[in-house]
Amino acid sequence: MPAFFFRMNPSVENIVGRITEIAGPVIEEETGELWGIELLSEANKWVLRVLVETEAGVTLDDCTKIHRQLGDLLDVHDIVPGPYTLEVSSPGINRQLFCREHYERSLGQPVHLEISTTTNESSIVKGCIANVESVGVEISDGDKERLLVGWKDIVRARLDMPPAKPGPNPNKKIRKKRRRVRKESCSQT
Repeated sequence: MPAFFFRMNPSVENIVGRITEIAGPVIEEETGELWGIELLSEANKWVLRVLVETEAGVTLDDCTKIHRQLGDLLDVHDIVPGPYTLEVSSPGINRQLFCREHYERSLGQPVHLEISTTTNESSIVKGCIANVESVGVEISDGDKERLLVGWKDIVRARLDMPPAKPGPNPNKKIRKKRRRVRKESCSQT
């Protein structure tokens, strides 16, 4: 199970750590992998997002099974303080990267990094993951420029895959034919 290292409040980090201990075995039992956990405060309640990855792809049935099992366990252990909403889903194509292993698995892929600067503001770095080192991740801009971003400076990271190009629409010919038939039938009346 990967160790998650991204910036968060220490008390939230403790809660996420405890959830990870419980969620990991539940997800592995369903032949999945725990990709990551997000715990966010929204409208005076918590939203707990558990992101699951499987080799065959995550189905709605996978999410439902894990949600039921994990929801029951979290309620028994009473880890999340106060009311919360549990969401179980796939990390998606533009998935957030939580740990070093995620960066290693994504070598050569385009990435969008939000990093902290020396003035405690955030900055955006985009490029491809060129190398993963013990001190951070090396980002290439496509030319020969490379930037090493330290792990401690990464606030949030996600893959930045381009949108899929639309393919040929098989229904287009059918729609054209229907329009032509309607037009012909309208002109005959």
